[in-house]
Amino acid sequence: MVFNLFCLNGGIYAFFISMAKKVRVSLTIPEELHQKWKDAAMFLSGPPLHLTMARLAVEGIEHQIEVLSKQYNKGKVFPEHKGPGKVGRPIET
Repeated sequence: MVFNLFCLNGGIYAFFISMAKKVRVSLTIPEELHQKWKDAAMFLSGPPLHLTMARLAVEGIEHQIEVLSKQYNKGKVFPEHKGPGKVGRPIET
């Protein structure tokens, strides 16, 4: 595990770069969301954050999983799902 430190607004913050195995995923998102994602990552790509689109996506997904876990699973880790995921068109809400 590699830690990077940076200072922002008088505070010292740390984030780590995981050395865990990674997988490639593909998803379809609204064009407007893609533009916001890219704009945020490019705006914050320099010091002190050096943010990338990949890191922004990973941190956003991790945060949302934590929120959903607290909201729907009493803060516990979701059970591991084995086998293929659901296929087909999602049910529109």
